[in-house]
Amino acid sequence: MFTDSSSDISKTSVYSSRSRRSGKSLSERIRELGVTLKSEQLSDQSQTLQIMVMKIERNEPSNLAIMTPNLNLEQIIYYQPELLPDQSTAYKRIYKIEQFETKSGGPKELQRISDIEEKESVPPREPSEESIWADEEEHKEPPKEIHDLPESTLLEIFSYLNQKDRLLHVPRVCKSWYFLSKDPTFWKELEFKGDKVPAPMIIQLLQQHPSIERLRLISVSDVVEILQELCRCNNEIKELRLRNCNVGNIDFSRIILHVVSCCTNLEILDIKGMRFTSERFYLELGRLKKLKSINLSGNKLVRSQDLITLAVNCRTLQDLRILDTNLDSTQGAVLKDDDLIFMLSHLQRNLHTLKMDMHQLGNISYQAILKCSKLQCLALKNCLLLSSEVFRQFPALRHLKKLKLTRAINIKADDFQFLFISKNMRFIEELDLNGCWNIGEVGLKAIAGRLAPCLRQLSIKNCKSIKQNELSILSPCTKLTYLNVAHTNVDPVNLAQLPGYISRNLRELVLTWDMSKKTLRHLQKSLPAVTIKLSFSEYQKDERIFEDF
Repeated sequence: MFTDSSSDISKTSVYSSRSRRSGKSLSERIRELGVTLKSEQLSDQSQTLQIMVMKIERNEPSNLAIMTPNLNLEQIIYYQPELLPDQSTAYKRIYKIEQFETKSGGPKELQRISDIEEKESVPPREPSEESIWADEEEHKEPPKEIHDLPESTLLEIFSYLNQKDRLLHVPRVCKSWYFLSKDPTFWKELEFKGDKVPAPMIIQLLQQHPSIERLRLISVSDVVEILQELCRCNNEIKELRLRNCNVGNIDFSRIILHVVSCCTNLEILDIKGMRFTSERFYLELGRLKKLKSINLSGNKLVRSQDLITLAVNCRTLQDLRILDTNLDSTQGAVLKDDDLIFMLSHLQRNLHTLKMDMHQLGNISYQAILKCSKLQCLALKNCLLLSSEVFRQFPALRHLKKLKLTRAINIKADDFQFLFISKNMRFIEELDLNGCWNIGEVGLKAIAGRLAPCLRQLSIKNCKSIKQNELSILSPCTKLTYLNVAHTNVDPVNLAQLPGYISRNLRELVLTWDMSKKTLRHLQKSLPAVTIKLSFSEYQKDERIFEDF
């Protein structure tokens, strides 16, 4: 704890003001007395312990007083460890602290302050006028306003704000928040839609924040200059989503090839709706050793050979999306059964998401898909050639959580029942059976009976066999947040009864555009938390929110 007293430190007093005048810090001066100071937070108070060093006299033990900032002098308790064995004792309540090193033979260790017990001690002595107060740091009151919070806490709070608030609102509050808004931890992700933010401002943000990891550009004009700046300043980017953007008269294949060559840390590349053709692009994808997801949907210039090259060069791919890419047969984009089988033989080990168009593909292609045992999300459009026999093999995908099958016209109600009573299908959370005409009452009962515990989204759009009051079968699906019953044969009278049995968690309901306004108003009034949308197409996603003014 303390050194034995000696003549060179006899009757020494140390005040924080004198320490400043002597050029030595308070901690340094106290260490000269042989004291090791530590701060400790009280368990029941947000206050720091303070230590008082008393007058040191020749041939007398040193004194240590431990106190909290709000105690008065009468409440201060002293502890004289060297005198305990020899002096007469009295019971006093003592605050105890953790270990202090000493140069004398005093005790080496005391327990933590949270332990308060009755211990033997001599009666306290009155402090002399030369008592020393040594505060390791001034007491800080807890913050009263948000401005008083530490920067790290403010940054954590700001991280929950959206990009617009962080970009426009936070910097305008005050000067300190302006500088906080520039912190690199904020600028890991940027997303821009349309032309609300001009290209020069996006370029400036890329220059100011080279640590950006995710960039999303949706329907943005003048994207060429933005991508050029991205390659110069942000080539460590991990995610790039570029959807339906305008590149003018410039060949997009040259731009995206430059991006792939520069940004070799890409893990996600989403270029949905960007039309281009380039053999070299698919070869260069092999340089992206970390690539996990690629979306080529909407590029009708993609050829089957391009997809084969992709599969051979990117064998660690986990997410492949090639919807609406095989519509232009004159460009050689039609994918054949043998092509798909070869592709999946290279990808099946790691693939967990597959979205593609099955137009003109037969049962052997579906069987190749079923070998991708890790699939969690499967979306297959235009399943015109899928047979009942192969459909009944789908339980082989035991990890499946999202399933979309459109236009599976050969699948009967009994097939749906066989599939959904399988225990491997019970974890499905999202189910889309658009255009599966024959699902009927039997199929709906299988869905409600087996999938209800997990099912959150259900689309039976364009299922003509759904009619009259069969929607009441879905009442066990209490977790449903999305329901699409557009273009079915459910009549308005039964739809009006929907609020009586549908899930209270429902947030979005899609109906046919020609539904009577009376029914729509009734549903809107009965389900105030639900957004009602009207569908204008049986096979395309053409929906608008119903607003009755």
